[in-house]
Amino acid sequence: MRITLMILGSILILLGLISMVTPIPGSTFFIATGSGLLICTSERAANWIRNARTKNVRFNNAVTWMENKMGDRLGGPIRRTRPIDQPKP
Repeated sequence: MRITLMILGSILILLGLISMVTPIPGSTFFIATGSGLLICTSERAANWIRNARTKNVRFNNAVTWMENKMGDRLGGPIRRTRPIDQPKP
């Protein structure tokens, strides 16, 4: 079941990326849902997204916007990847 969800998540992200350059609406929904599935099924994916959000401010802002638009149910798994603020020395 886990592998099936990972494949489905990857397909949804791919569909979202394709629909960004076509007039088909729904890219945000596809990407957010696919990311949520990958985050729920793979700790490695969650760590990768968390690291990418930490290193890239624009990506973090886009994912935060997506979290807010998706609500609690779909945005919850994505919220788990928020970067942890490190105290400055």
